[in-house]
Amino acid sequence: KGVSMAAIMDTATNPTEGPVRIGSDVWIGADATILSGVTVGHGAIIGANAVVAKDVPPYSIVVGNPCRVIRQRYEDDATVAAMLEVGWWNWPESRLKVCLPALQSPDVESFLGCAKYTGGSAGREVARNLKIAPGL
Repeated sequence: KGVSMAAIMDTATNPTEGPVRIGSDVWIGADATILSGVTVGHGAIIGANAVVAKDVPPYSIVVGNPCRVIRQRYEDDATVAAMLEVGWWNWPESRLKVCLPALQSPDVESFLGCAKYTGGSAGREVARNLKIAPGL
């Protein structure tokens, strides 16, 4: 016996745990499944085919079914805290342009330095001296 689409969409017969919340700077692999009510923290990476049933901490890498944290993107909690504090995904385009080379590099300390010192002509001078924003 078939099930109607109305029955599938009815939350009384198919309760939800709430909305899925995806942070910024998150990578989601192909065919990953994120269940209702889950929050994926900023900067997290979800592996292909992962089934995410619990919240994913910021800047962690999860894989599997059910998913598990296999490691953090950064070696220490201080770097994770600094990246969360920076919140570069909320920056205006002009500030992103200044720090883009550092953001695209594997040297997170250069990026955090640019983030700390950008803003106005003094920030551009610091970025130039750190050689992370050529052409300024």
